Amino acid sequence: MTEERAEGTSRAFETARARRLGVRAALEELESAVAAPAASRSAEWAQVLGTRLAKLQEAFDHHVVAAEGEDGLLPEIRDHAPRLSHRIDELCADHGRIRAAIAAAIEAVRGPDPDQHVAALRDSVVDVMRRITHHRHLGADLVYEAFNVDIEAAD
Repeated sequence: MTEERAEGTSRAFETARARRLGVRAALEELESAVAAPAASRSAEWAQVLGTRLAKLQEAFDHHVVAAEGEDGLLPEIRDHAPRLSHRIDELCADHGRIRAAIAAAIEAVRGPDPDQHVAALRDSVVDVMRRITHHRHLGADLVYEAFNVDIEAAD
């Protein structure tokens, strides 16, 4: 990362912040795809949705590595604020649930005859988006409680 970091932040923090931006961008692209009209073009719509879900999956996998890895933000928080260990465990478990939800949505999009399943596919993707948004809020709260720093701030 850059040598210019916000005062008091670590390399793990800055890496996690960058990964959050990648997830956020992929999430925004997915939202555009799911909101697009599917009528009379469901196969094309589903293909774009699948591509965007795959991009989100990749970004989320990078986020998990940056958060949970040996030099990740969550181990750093655990060292800095052991009182937050239970919340860290919850976020790590959430990573697994979100990965499973993304994989299930990708599998559903690849299924036969999207015309028959547009509403269900949308519901599945919106659920993934809701889970990730909720996870992002929990993570931001955890970081703030540990360090009194807003991970979303780009200062």
